[in-house]
Amino acid sequence: MELLRHNLQVAPLLVDQAEDAAKTAVIPDAEGVLHNMRGYLAWSGGDAEGCMREAPAFERHAVEHGVAVVRAEAAVIWTGAGRPDKVREMIGVFTAEMLTGPR
Repeated sequence: MELLRHNLQVAPLLVDQAEDAAKTAVIPDAEGVLHNMRGYLAWSGGDAEGCMREAPAFERHAVEHGVAVVRAEAAVIWTGAGRPDKVREMIGVFTAEMLTGPR
């Protein structure tokens, strides 16, 4: 929500709080949530280096698990890293057949 409000000052605090919570609680997808938080914060803030650090995690998850929406997210984060080659790689699999297939 804070990123949508462009409240980039509070977002790092929320990431820190989420990291602390993940250390003390059993959260099955904590690492994925943290990658999302850090990745979208970097993208929203124009932090190309932060995007470069987080984009590979999005890509790995998308490719390993075949998750199209995460592949699209990887493309977004790669845009923030200034890597149009990786964006093309991520979205290149979105054929008409794939997009209209079973969900």
